[in-house]
Amino acid sequence: MNLTAAQQQVSQGLRILVVEDMLTQAMRLGRLMSSIGVQHAKCVRNGAEAISVVKTEPDWDAVVSDINMPEMDGFELCRYFKSTEGYKKIPFILLVSLKDPNDVVNALSCGADNFLLKEFDKDYFGPRLLQALKNASISAQAATAKVPVNFNGDWRDVQISAAQVAAMLISTFNMAVHERAVRLYDSGRKPA
Repeated sequence: MNLTAAQQQVSQGLRILVVEDMLTQAMRLGRLMSSIGVQHAKCVRNGAEAISVVKTEPDWDAVVSDINMPEMDGFELCRYFKSTEGYKKIPFILLVSLKDPNDVVNALSCGADNFLLKEFDKDYFGPRLLQALKNASISAQAATAKVPVNFNGDWRDVQISAAQVAAMLISTFNMAVHERAVRLYDSGRKPA
């Protein structure tokens, strides 16, 4: 799925802060952002650097962050953003591998606006990123409630809106469908 002309126009004006500690992954994300028309994407290597950047350059349209990083992981960084006046309205999107179901619960707990599969294919990533940003702007205006969530016997109180829950459910479904299609393609079978 390629970006529509309208999506390309939207992506051109975006300022996205990318937080990724692995140099090769950061370079791939930078190229990917460029390929979908994002003209201003800045890559930093960890949460501490991201905080330093937003203190001097506060006008970001979104933060796209890896989870596993030294010094400050993506969950901690997201918690910082969502609890700091002036940053809490910046959409925060976590990159997940979906290898650990705790990633979804932790994303909810830290206040992430959405998450995307750590899949660097512009046909997947571009439209999903723009949809996540659109959903984040809707969620930012919705009322939130503290909701108790039980996962594997661990109870957590999560401050979340119904719009955020719906966006994350749809993201999870999209990622599962994408993963299934990739597995079928790799095995030489066609999706039903």
